[in-house]
Amino acid sequence: MEMIDKLVERFKEITRAKGLKVTPQRVAIYRELVSRYDHPSAEEIYEALKNKFAGISLATVYRTLTNLEKIGLAQKVATVNGIARFDGNVKPHSHFICTECGRVIDIDCKVEIDTKKLEDMNLCVEKCEFVCYGICDKCQH
Repeated sequence: MEMIDKLVERFKEITRAKGLKVTPQRVAIYRELVSRYDHPSAEEIYEALKNKFAGISLATVYRTLTNLEKIGLAQKVATVNGIARFDGNVKPHSHFICTECGRVIDIDCKVEIDTKKLEDMNLCVEKCEFVCYGICDKCQH
């Protein structure tokens, strides 16, 4: 079984376990998200699916991505232009964001943060993100 098919099967299991219906639209949106590495926006996913999938709406894409984020199957990525972009890779990793073109690139580096000071302030850390901003290889030329 191909890696994307395995992810889709896992998506179906988790979605059902969280009490959500596994609809053809949700499957198509999730499949599109995990098959891409460019961290697409909801609009880009909608554009990719609208001609392949009758009856899909931009609102459905937004709702599905929000639900995927809530159940831990996607993450929202911060951007320089304020447009929400999504990542189907939920394993811990960091991002590089180009300040020229807005491109988002996965970077595989471990960043360890000592959260002791935050805990001493009675703050409960749920997630830490490491994002590098700069100019990508394409924009440097």
